[in-house]
Amino acid sequence: MKNVSRLDNGGPRQALPTWKTPVLTEKLPWQTERIPNGLWKDRELRIEATRWLLRVTKKRPEEITVRDFDENGLHGVLVRCGTSPYLALKEAEVFSPDFKPWMVGTHVPNGFWKSKENRIDAVKWLLEKTGKKPEEIDTLDLRSNNLHGLLMHHRGSTFAILAEAGVLSSDFMPWQSSMHLPNNYWDEKETRVAAINWLLKETKKRPEELIGDDFEAHSISGALRIFKYSVYATLLDAGLLPPGFKPWQMAGGTPKGYWDSADHRKDAVMWLLKRTGKIPETLTGSDFKENSLVGLFSRVYRNSVLAALIDTDIAPQELMPWQMDIGVPQRYWKVKENRVRAVRWLVDVLTKEGKIHDYTDISTKHFHDKKLGGMLSAFYHGSAFAALLETGVASSDTLPWLMKMGVPNKYWGGRENRKKAAVWLFNKLKSEKRITAPEELNRNHFLEFRLSGFLGYYKGSIYSLLVDTGLVPQDFKPWAMNTHVPNSFWSSKENRVGAVKWLIDKLMKEGKISDIRQVKKPQFVENGLSGISNGSKARYSNFVYDALNEAGLLPPGLKMWEMESGVSKRFWNKKENRIDAVLWLVKVSGKRPEEIGRGDFQRHNLLGLLSRYKSSVFLALREAGIVVDQDSLDESKRRSMTNESFNQTVLDAMQKFIKETRE
Repeated sequence: MKNVSRLDNGGPRQALPTWKTPVLTEKLPWQTERIPNGLWKDRELRIEATRWLLRVTKKRPEEITVRDFDENGLHGVLVRCGTSPYLALKEAEVFSPDFKPWMVGTHVPNGFWKSKENRIDAVKWLLEKTGKKPEEIDTLDLRSNNLHGLLMHHRGSTFAILAEAGVLSSDFMPWQSSMHLPNNYWDEKETRVAAINWLLKETKKRPEELIGDDFEAHSISGALRIFKYSVYATLLDAGLLPPGFKPWQMAGGTPKGYWDSADHRKDAVMWLLKRTGKIPETLTGSDFKENSLVGLFSRVYRNSVLAALIDTDIAPQELMPWQMDIGVPQRYWKVKENRVRAVRWLVDVLTKEGKIHDYTDISTKHFHDKKLGGMLSAFYHGSAFAALLETGVASSDTLPWLMKMGVPNKYWGGRENRKKAAVWLFNKLKSEKRITAPEELNRNHFLEFRLSGFLGYYKGSIYSLLVDTGLVPQDFKPWAMNTHVPNSFWSSKENRVGAVKWLIDKLMKEGKISDIRQVKKPQFVENGLSGISNGSKARYSNFVYDALNEAGLLPPGLKMWEMESGVSKRFWNKKENRIDAVLWLVKVSGKRPEEIGRGDFQRHNLLGLLSRYKSSVFLALREAGIVVDQDSLDESKRRSMTNESFNQTVLDAMQKFIKETRE
């Protein structure tokens, strides 16, 4: 083989080996379109080619990549060097003595990290380069220093890398750092126990107080993995829980899926009975909640104690849901079959106990005594009859007001129910010849047949009841009945005026009065109008006079004391009323003051007024301003006083009275 010149690092040309095939002197062998077979078997040629690559790329050795070889026709060199730029560069002797394979910008030689010596060497080099403590090293340090392969060899575990290199202190807790632990790190029980004891010390908790978040917050959640992240199972395996301790007593509750096991559920309920010392039917939801079984109670049994007892085969077969102290499950009564079952059970039990003869004797108390009050209130508005009717125990033609328990709540709110009861009552009394017309009904009739609630719907007004139920016409006069007329009726002036005019017309036609002055209060009472004054915003101060006056039936100027009914006692309490009456008396009598006597007061229905003056006519005249003093007007002056001067005196007094009244 002939020699040809070749290049080295800036030195003089050296002879290159000759080849069987001609070598073009214009181009280097690897620059031809077709590289001769076996070209790169020559080590010297490979070295020359690698050194040439450094010159043409102007890169440092550690910057050379696979791509540089490929783009410059030197792929064959890499193939001969196991595709490793590092081996190619090393073969060319271009590295400094302390240069490391991973310092090249590409991968290290195949199989490099299989050598423990290489791995340890890399770790020590990394510590020296970064100046960090072993426990401070993280994956970023490894990746940024081309040690990806080292991470891959230890499956991403920084801890495994450092532990193998023997650079960690004996008391180092790997979970205290950010380094990634190997997947099998927690497989050893000794490791898990040590970590948990450290966690207890750090959190200052008892074992049963630990929760999953404690493990997570202190970077040892991996210790839970082997037991499917169950804190209870992990602590139990570590021997750190008291004897007989149950998983539901843990602060974090039971493991996921724990209650899927029927054995676990029964164990919990039996444990609860033993712990509380109760019998099954007295268990309550609070017992579950107060003993750390709220998850089982709410999620599995939907807050139903009975469901818990039935599921665990602990409840007696004859035990009914409503007999439980805790009551029935949620929405239980929304199912009609459950309500039917309960009502029929109640009738059967009460009959066997001799407490009722048949269903008509049942009362709301019976429902409550047998723990069915909730159903009665929620679905029947507290009406036992409604419960009996809906469940088919009572027949549809049963009259609810004849039942001992009375009618259902809001029963009288239905007009058809009211009409049915009114017609029934009237027909029954009429058939017994106790009444002949609806208006003869009275309160006792309603009480006799347990219809007081019916009458109460109309606030005690039989008239309103009869009109509403159609037993009397709409224009029927309520005062024509010997019953109470509702106060609301008299709130209308039209009703009051109509009633008064009706009364006067009736009295006139019957010949009981010939003059409006003859009307008296008893006549109002006798004709059912005693409550008429209740409708006026300001009650009538004088019943008869005010009622007639409001109806416009009094002649102009007619005074109240002119009525045979007289005035009320309080009327004379007002001074202006007394003066008005005295002046009126003097005027209508046509007498001089000294001639007025007791008989004048009596004849004009004013004895009540005179009694206010202790029967003294003089005091009455003096208050009215007609006389001033007993001695100021001697006998001669009184006798000589002319009718004209007297009349003037009275007129002056009246004008003075009117003026003072207006002021």
